[in-house]
Amino acid sequence: MLVDAIPSSVLLVDREFRILSTNRNFLERSRRSSADTLGRKLHDVFPPGILDHTNILFRIQQAFSTNVSSHGERITYRAPGLPMRFY
Repeated sequence: MLVDAIPSSVLLVDREFRILSTNRNFLERSRRSSADTLGRKLHDVFPPGILDHTNILFRIQQAFSTNVSSHGERITYRAPGLPMRFY
């Protein structure tokens, strides 16, 4: 309940980049269901442009290796022919 009250998107991932948990904000903004998100790898949930632009896979790997958190960022993404999405 507490994580769902956070007005930012929150995802909990494991070392294999599988999504273990997410909050309501992420699901609403990404227009996804928890059934279609939990257990999936990040590359199945995020477009390649976002993964490349944010370098998120490397940043997550570094966080596991160093035990130092990484600051998030907000980006806007629009694939051709699709509505605007905020991550």
